[in-house]
Amino acid sequence: MYAGLEAAFFMNSSFEVTFNEEDIFRTADYYYANSYANKTFICLTEDAFKSAERPAEKISEFTDNIVLKRIFYGKNAHHYDSPEYEFDKSEIIPEEYLESEPSVYFINTIHSGMKVYGYIVSLYSDGRRPNKFIQNYVGGIGRAIENYNIRSEFLDVEEMKRAYMLDTLTGLYNRRAYEEDILEYENTSIGGDFVYASIDVN
Repeated sequence: MYAGLEAAFFMNSSFEVTFNEEDIFRTADYYYANSYANKTFICLTEDAFKSAERPAEKISEFTDNIVLKRIFYGKNAHHYDSPEYEFDKSEIIPEEYLESEPSVYFINTIHSGMKVYGYIVSLYSDGRRPNKFIQNYVGGIGRAIENYNIRSEFLDVEEMKRAYMLDTLTGLYNRRAYEEDILEYENTSIGGDFVYASIDVN
């Protein structure tokens, strides 16, 4: 496992090439050990992976319910649970997962830009506190989720555009596609005259 800035560098590069929720958490699992926390909870909003539906110009808020996605135990990245446990945001952490002894928990918000995706709660021992790596770790998760949502929104738009241009019965391009093509030709300099013909078969 890498240390310090080197770990953050490779981690950020890894988060850049995550394309779905599974990829994001696989990367989060791998780099977790660099946080040196004794226990960590990754909690996301209900709509973290659907935030493209939120108005982009507004600052998002935590949803009423939060989903506990990961619990890391000790400093071993391979020792974790994926409870998918939904709970009220007022709890911060579900009561059944709290330590029996008084403990200090450190909370870092997972966000990117104006969108909030959740938070990470970490528990340290022996006087340890969150290191600088955890800030990069949280930021990497936030950016990865944001990138996922942007790509999903783009794919949805492309799918809608494709459906708009195709005949639902035959799967062939329809009149709208034809008019778009004609408009493109008319607005493009092709270095000479051109002729197009239109045939409508009923």
